[in-house]
Amino acid sequence: TIMKWLMIITVCIGFDCSNLTGWFDTEEQCQAESHKAKEWFMTNYPDSHGEVYCVEADPNAVLQKGEPV
Repeated sequence: TIMKWLMIITVCIGFDCSNLTGWFDTEEQCQAESHKAKEWFMTNYPDSHGEVYCVEADPNAVLQKGEPV
């Protein structure tokens, strides 16, 4: 079984909170992109807050929570 990695970004800007997601083939790709996403939000929306996670995803299994970056 080939595992995919899902990046989940929860961001709150003002009172609006939303989730963004993206699929990656490896944990390394997901982690690299998660750092870029974090930096982009910190630069463009300095008053925002949220979390970025990379989680191992299997369409037949429950998602496991990853470590925040």
